Parts: sequence; C-alpha cells; structure tokens
Amino acid sequence: LLPLPGLDFNHAIDYLPKYHVFLDATGEFETPGQLAIGERDKDVVISGPHPRLARTPGAEPAHNKLVYDATLHLAADGTLSGSARMTTHGWWAWFNRMIFSEVPPGAYGRLMNMLLTPSGGGSGTFQPGNPQLLDLPMQVAATWTTPAYALPGKTLSVPLPAGPYLVPSMAGTSDPVSALTAVIGPDSRRHSVSTYFGEVDWHSTLTLPAGYAPTYLPPETRLRNAAGSFTYTVQDTDGTVSASYQLKLDHIVYTPAQYPALRALMLADLRAQRAPLVFHHI
Repeated sequence: LLPLPGLDFNHAIDYLPKYHVFLDATGEFETPGQLAIGERDKDVVISGPHPRLARTPGAEPAHNKLVYDATLHLAADGTLSGSARMTTHGWWAWFNRMIFSEVPPGAYGRLMNMLLTPSGGGSGTFQPGNPQLLDLPMQVAATWTTPAYALPGKTLSVPLPAGPYLVPSMAGTSDPVSALTAVIGPDSRRHSVSTYFGEVDWHSTLTLPAGYAPTYLPPETRLRNAAGSFTYTVQDTDGTVSASYQLKLDHIVYTPAQYPALRALMLADLRAQRAPLVFHHI
C-alpha cells in the first residue's frame, strides 16, 4: 500500500463557496454534490480571492451505504439458490452505476460467475436499476444458483454467504471484509491507510432442508471502538436461519494512531463471519 497522504497535488475539483459544496465536474455517476471515492475526506487547497485549506466531506458511513437483503434456499442435494436486492448510496451507488452502465446485459452472467467463484462457482444474473438516475439510490436485484455449496448429511456445516455484490475499489468480490485483510495485516502501520468502505448492512434468510436443527450458531457479536462499529446476530427458527450484519467504518483514511482500533474491529468481524453454522439431522 502506498503511504498516505501523498506528496503531490493530483486532481482539481470545483467548489461553490456560497454553499460550501464541492463538485467533480468530470464525474459521470456521482449524485450531485458528492465526490468520487478518492476525493472524499482529503486535504484541499481552495484557490481564489480568499485561499485557504479545507477538507472535503463525504466520509460519513450513512452517506456511503450498501443495504443487502437476501433470501436463500439450500436443497437436499446441497445446491444453494438465492435472490437478493441491493440498495446503494454514495460511492457504493457510484460504483454500481458505473459498472452497470459499462457492462452489457449479455455479460451479466459472466460477472455473476466471477463473484460466485470463491464459493464454488455457479450461475445467475443481475437486474440493475437505471444508472442515469443520479438523485436516487442505485438498486440492483440478483438471482443465482451455486451447485454443491454444502453436503447435507447427519451433520451439516454451512457458511452463510454475504454476497454476491460489487465492492468499490476492491474489484469484483462477494466478500468485502476479507478484501480488507490487505489493510489490516500488520500489527502496526508507519503510514496512513485508506478503506473506502462506509457502511454495509446485510440481512439474509436461509432455509435448510427438512429435518435439521442447530448444533452451533455463532454468538451475537457487538463491538464499538474509535474506528467504527460492528454487529452480527444469527438465529434459527424451525430450520430457517436469519442473520443480520452491520459494519460501519467512521473514516476513509486511518492514521497510524487510529490503525490499532481499525485492526481490532476488522479482526472481530472476520472471526464472527468465518464461524461455521453447524446443524444435525433429527
């Protein structure tokens, strides 16, 4: 990772002093008044009759949010089928607008297959909203099937998928938290790091094959520290598993002094999400 902040000016944007609004005149898919990912939460020099230093806004988690609701079904042969709806705000919306304005509908299947590859592959497609509606959240629906996702038997161990969805600045991945492991690897940092995450809320309902009861479910996890907050809950009701997840990162750029809190928060998240769901047949 490159040291942050850099030593050079590398971009010019517009500023409306009367309204204290920063604008990216070259941006095609940002909501008016919002900046591209790399322009938020950055030091800037405002030129003109009254030059001064300032910092660009837009790092607030609630302004850069993905809400993901999925309904999943695990068949007796281990095939997982799912449908989901994503509602994106801020840079999540910017990224999805950009992707679905450039990827033709005929390539949606290949895009889905790429996202499903880490969990065993599969097939599916997307149904995106209109990427030209910049003043509304960008919504994307998805349907998919993953064969041989699990092996139902006397015991059933199954991970609860949190995707597939597209993650800003992390290329195509269905697991943005794991993608952040490059950021939180070392125990400490000499330079600042950036996360480009904001807030993710996902809610999944998984229906199991008939006759399974929980042996082990991850305990409820709630953590709040100087870096942000994280919650994760999993419940079973008569063979239907419901999971709710929320991660908020309060900053884009984390200084070396802030890094330990970020690392502690993300490690707690990784541990919780990687805990298996274990069931037995009754």
